[in-house]
Amino acid sequence: MGLRVLLKIGSLKSSSNSSSLRAPQSRYQELEVALDSSSTTINQLNENVESLKQQKKQVEHQLEEEKKANYGNTQSTNGAVRGESKDLVSHLQYSLQRIGELEQAPSAVSMQQQEEDRNSENKSALQLEQQVKELQEKKLSEVKEMERLEAASQQK
Repeated sequence: MGLRVLLKIGSLKSSSNSSSLRAPQSRYQELEVALDSSSTTINQLNENVESLKQQKKQVEHQLEEEKKANYGNTQSTNGAVRGESKDLVSHLQYSLQRIGELEQAPSAVSMQQQEEDRNSENKSALQLEQQVKELQEKKLSEVKEMERLEAASQQK
């Protein structure tokens, strides 16, 4: 019976040693799995960061292209409005010069005809002035809109 007890105690000691060995091995395996999982997560996050950097570059490039296009459109519009304004101013100057000539010329035409001519030319001059004013207002409105669009695109 003493031998059995000794054998049983020895077997308990070896099973106790093997379970104490299993606990650290099991803990190391858990840590290894957690480390692998963390490494995978870090790699995925790094890929996401790189993807976001590429998207940012693309968006910045698009915004720069839009800004260039808007600037070009603004310059074209400004040039067209300037050209129209110069034409209208030239026409207005011609009309005013013609009015001056008619006022200075000796009149074989009746006073009523002269008055009608003046009124007609004054109306033309006023219409031209109104057209110039409208074009200037339109240009100003377009410039403000372009500035608003540029400001909005810069805020994005």
